[in-house]
Amino acid sequence: MYYDLSNEADASSETHSGALSIGPFYIAPQQIGIGIMVELFTLIPSLLIVQFFRRIRPRQQVSRLREALYMMKPSRKNVRINF
Repeated sequence: MYYDLSNEADASSETHSGALSIGPFYIAPQQIGIGIMVELFTLIPSLLIVQFFRRIRPRQQVSRLREALYMMKPSRKNVRINF
């Protein structure tokens, strides 16, 4: 969509006096507009992805130790200790 529009902006920056020049660099208003649009196209999805991962909750996983202890509990009931 905005690919290769910077060449048009470079060509028009030589003819327009509204270009911002910093040393050897010329920045046309069209280039600034392209930069803002590209930033919006990347910033909004990035923020949505970050918020999605912040809001998801971890699954309730049973640790292997707890699972092993749970499996041992029924076997304790069947074992008798004679003193």
